Amino acid sequence: MARFDDRLDAAIDRLMAEKTLPPEDELRELLAPARALMEAPAPAPAQRTARSRMNAALDARRQRGLIGLFWPGWLGKGQLVSAMVAVAMIAVAALGSLALPDQPLYAIKQGSEAVLTHIPRSPENQARYYVGLADRRLNEMERLVESGRAVSDQELAQFRTDWRKATAVPGVDPAIWQQAALEQARRLQALIPGLPPELRDDAQDLVTMLIRLSGRTAPPPISPPTHTPTPAPPP
Repeated sequence: MARFDDRLDAAIDRLMAEKTLPPEDELRELLAPARALMEAPAPAPAQRTARSRMNAALDARRQRGLIGLFWPGWLGKGQLVSAMVAVAMIAVAALGSLALPDQPLYAIKQGSEAVLTHIPRSPENQARYYVGLADRRLNEMERLVESGRAVSDQELAQFRTDWRKATAVPGVDPAIWQQAALEQARRLQALIPGLPPELRDDAQDLVTMLIRLSGRTAPPPISPPTHTPTPAPPP
C-alpha cells in the first residue's frame, strides 16, 4: 500500500488538474476546504484603506486651495479672463500716469486724460481739472530737467493750453485758480535756467501770464545758490 504522503500528493495533483476529490474519506476531509476555495468566486478588488482615502481627500483639498489663490471658485473662466485684462489695464494705466513725454507709456497717459476731460463736471471742477493738468505738465518738465533731459516746446505749449482751457470755462470765479497760478509761476520761474535757451523767453511769457491770472505781484526773482569758498590750506 502506498504511503500516505504519496497518496496525498497524488490527490492534490488530481485536485489541481481535475478539481475532483479522492474517494478516500481521509483525503476527502483534508482536501475539501481547498476545493471549496477553488470553486469560490474571485474576490472584488481590494478597497482603499481609510488612511489612503483620507490622504487623497487632503491632496484634493490642497490642490483646490492652490487654484483658489488665483482662480476663486465663484469666478468662471470668462470672468477670470476679464478680471485679468482689467487688472493688466489698471497696472498699465498706473505706470502710464508716471510716464514722461519721452517714454512709450506717455501716450496712454494722454489718452486717459483726454477721456477724463469729457466726464461731466460742474464748471468749477472742470476749471480745477484743467489747472491740475497744467500742474502735471509743470511737474513733468521739472522731472525732465532734474534728470538732465531736455524740455521741448510741446510741453510748454500744452502747459499754456491747459491754462487757457481753465480760464475759458464760463461762470467760474477766478479765485479758484489764483493761488495755483501764483504757485506755478514761482515753480516755472525757478525752472527757466534749466530749460533750453530757445525756450526761456516763452517760459518767461508764461510766468507773466500766470502772475496776471493770480491777480498778485510778480514773485521775487530766483537768485542762484551761493557757495561758501573753501579756505585754502595753510602753507
